Amino acid sequence: MIAEAAGGKLTARERGALVRRIAARSPAHPDGSRRTYSRVTIDRWLRAWREGGLDVLKPAERSDTGTVRAAWAEHVANRRRHAETGETPISRFEKGGPHRQASPGQLREAFRWSVTRKATRTATVPREGNAYAVDPALTGRRVELRYDPEDLPAIDVFLDGGPAGKAVPFVTRRHVHRAVPQAARPDPDPTGIGYLGLVAAAHDDEAGTGAKIDFTRLGRLAGGTGGEQR
Repeated sequence: MIAEAAGGKLTARERGALVRRIAARSPAHPDGSRRTYSRVTIDRWLRAWREGGLDVLKPAERSDTGTVRAAWAEHVANRRRHAETGETPISRFEKGGPHRQASPGQLREAFRWSVTRKATRTATVPREGNAYAVDPALTGRRVELRYDPEDLPAIDVFLDGGPAGKAVPFVTRRHVHRAVPQAARPDPDPTGIGYLGLVAAAHDDEAGTGAKIDFTRLGRLAGGTGGEQR
């Protein structure tokens, strides 16, 4: 839902107008239900996605086991008769039959990005510096490209909402969308070896200057061998 507003080429005004349009919709969830989200919520999702990627938007695991909370929900909340419906929540839930769950494919499709491009006269479409070949029958048509921003070589083509084959990459410059946050590389573990110190020591050995001259001892050395010179 936020994929179209997460593009890095949008200005602040364009992104704000797009977020308002998204907030006015009632998007369909993978289970078939529809829900409206406020602009504040969508802006918070966008900030979280820019800072930490898709993993930040996933529900975090609770530190507690939830035993007390589950017991209260099962034995109190779900068995309390509702004042308006006259039914308990658990009975209304069971009337709907088996609970619908989204398949992995539906979840993957829900979070894919989408962009519209016009197929060129040579049946190609560009995306993020890459060039893709499409069905020659799509030449001159505006097609929809759906893809995972972390796997740019794999793009599906849609025409008027229906599948129209795959976009086959033949020039690949990027494998990941530039808007996807990249993980910082960890600092290397210290080895305890001073490379520059080793280079300096080798240089001194080759130049014959490995041991520094103590000029304060020259007088004593000369006196011990030949006496004081006048």
